[in-house]
Amino acid sequence: MVDEERAISESKVEPALDFPHYFPNSRKRTFVELRLRILITLTKGDRTINDLAVRSGINWRTVDLHLTHLLGKRLVEEIFSSQYVRIFTITPKGREFLQQAQFRIQQQLEVPQ
Repeated sequence: MVDEERAISESKVEPALDFPHYFPNSRKRTFVELRLRILITLTKGDRTINDLAVRSGINWRTVDLHLTHLLGKRLVEEIFSSQYVRIFTITPKGREFLQQAQFRIQQQLEVPQ
């Protein structure tokens, strides 16, 4: 147990992902922005709620609540559950949703000539 705790404390946790400029920090983030952050983080691999919170820069409780919504929409899937940990992954439907969202964001950012 001591070795396990030392390994965890010595492990380097990646800082919150560097998200594009369309997530400004000067205002309250919308549900859509928070859910996109969670989905983008899950594209990097399967994650626990705490890992999602750290890597996406979102409060743990907020991540938990939004995962409930994303589970209901079948955009994410719980692949492991125990008394102490739950692990989530993005579904093919979630990847498709993310691609469509990125396309819509790009269209909004384009300046008509």
